[in-house]
Amino acid sequence: MPCFEVAFAHGLCWIEVDPHARDLDAAFLARMWLIEDDGRARRPLVAADGAPLEVHGSTVLRAVGSATTFLERRFGPLSEYAHICEDFGRPPQQGLPFVFHDLP
Repeated sequence: MPCFEVAFAHGLCWIEVDPHARDLDAAFLARMWLIEDDGRARRPLVAADGAPLEVHGSTVLRAVGSATTFLERRFGPLSEYAHICEDFGRPPQQGLPFVFHDLP
C-alpha cells in the first residue's frame, strides 16, 4: 500500500492508498491518519460512529488528491504537498482515533 505524507497548517497526515476499493466506480481507496509526537504516534481518522474515514479515486493520485482536499477542510491549508511517507526509523505506535464529529 503506498503511503503519502501531507502537511497542513494544523496537522501532519498520512494517506494510505489501497487498490481494492469496494466502490465499483473507484479502483482505489484512501485511508487517513493524523501523525503526532514527531512521528511516534499515528491516530486513525474516524467518523463519529467509529467507522474509518475513506475516500475513493479512479487512480492512486486521484485518491490522494481527494483525501488531501478533505483533510484541508479540517487541518487548514497545505504547508507541504504530498510525498512518500517519511521513515522515522520505526513504525509509529497506534494512537487513539481522531474523531470527526462534524461530517456532512
